[in-house]
Amino acid sequence: MNTDSKTMTRLKDLLLHKDFAYVQQGLLLIESIAQSIDEIYQYLDIEAPENLQDWQQLYPQSAHMRIWLLARMTAFQVPWVMECKELSLCDQNLSSLPEEIGLLTQLHSLYLSWNQLTVLPSTIQQLTQLQRLHLKGNQLSALPIEIQYLSKLQYLDITDNALTEIPKEIGYLQQLETLDLQGNTLQQLPPSIGNIKNLRLLDVINNQLTSIPEEIGDLCNLEILYLEENSIHSLPNSIGKLSNLEVLDLGRNQLQAVPSSLERLSNIKRLELSANPLTKTDRKRLSKHFRHVITWL
Repeated sequence: MNTDSKTMTRLKDLLLHKDFAYVQQGLLLIESIAQSIDEIYQYLDIEAPENLQDWQQLYPQSAHMRIWLLARMTAFQVPWVMECKELSLCDQNLSSLPEEIGLLTQLHSLYLSWNQLTVLPSTIQQLTQLQRLHLKGNQLSALPIEIQYLSKLQYLDITDNALTEIPKEIGYLQQLETLDLQGNTLQQLPPSIGNIKNLRLLDVINNQLTSIPEEIGDLCNLEILYLEENSIHSLPNSIGKLSNLEVLDLGRNQLQAVPSSLERLSNIKRLELSANPLTKTDRKRLSKHFRHVITWL
């Protein structure tokens, strides 16, 4: 590390400044002069973290510093970082993720809930071993189309964001079993959702859906379908094809009628239809057919 005293003094002043804007300038300065991860540790005057727990204990008052350091360790391919299979960055006040997140190609689980993320970097497509992705409680208005490359993803939670649509590329997630979209502003689901044959739970509670695509009937392994608190006024006939469905929640919608194909759901254990303007005829028919599992209240 051959850095003149003037630069070192400036760097120290920046990193110790109370205004984080100056601290960020210091971090950028380190990026411009450091030629190894060991030099970065020296500039920061810290011991080299040897595992995830060591890293998590650094900078308890500054998640930004911690994330920046993680990005640098990733860029310099620190072995234990590159082999990391689970990473939790929940509740860190993050507004963005570093592009280097895509270099953590061994990740199986990534927890990003309760931050302020508005976008995901396109490099997320490199996380081809990822099985669980938690994004609850952020400010995402869209998902990148690159999500299609997460071919091993089994669990995707995007609850309580600001999504207005789901990209058609979601249909490429053939291994997905749980898709939680509760608490967004979705007005429709893409027809390609019918391609996710392994899907077992689909939660779209509290959105702005007015209809459901016919392709929903192609989800042959679906067991739980939550559609409560939308503005759905009709159901496709194909819903009767969901032979493995056990829970169907349609409460608080605008249904005036339901297709007769609904009666083919032989494995249903709970049918929720409260707060819908259904006709007396449909209420009577459904009450008779589903008398042990239906809920009107």
